[in-house]
Amino acid sequence: MFSIDCAPFSDFEEHAEIVQALDSVDAEVSRDVPAQRPSYQFDYREIGIETVKRLFAYADIAVTNTPVGVTGSFAPVASSGAWVVFPLEGLRSHIEATSPSGLRAYREFGSLDRIPDAMGSTLGVEDQLAMATLECLSFCETHQLLLAFSW
Repeated sequence: MFSIDCAPFSDFEEHAEIVQALDSVDAEVSRDVPAQRPSYQFDYREIGIETVKRLFAYADIAVTNTPVGVTGSFAPVASSGAWVVFPLEGLRSHIEATSPSGLRAYREFGSLDRIPDAMGSTLGVEDQLAMATLECLSFCETHQLLLAFSW
């Protein structure tokens, strides 16, 4: 299973190196946690590893154990495959360039939950993944949460 979540800072407090990286890039992170946050899970059998690698090539997200996105303007900070802290805007730009049809669907519907059933069955899994990521990314920006991926 592969998941995309909007995570509070408290989820990463035990990761000293990540906390240090967040401090070093002057990340804008809230400690308030909204009651409801978007979260999506995808089955690797549906997506395929090549799709994940292509869509999340930015900052080596797809090949990092703990990728964490945050609001701010900075160059990605990484620790040899163990973790990477990256700016949400960089990932947004990459997805917009990589998945234009997913971007169009996101702009039209705003959420996977709002896609009409008829269209949902015709929307490809890569577009669904792009849409889910853009939805979570926007929510994280609005609420200053961390965008977290679990492999």
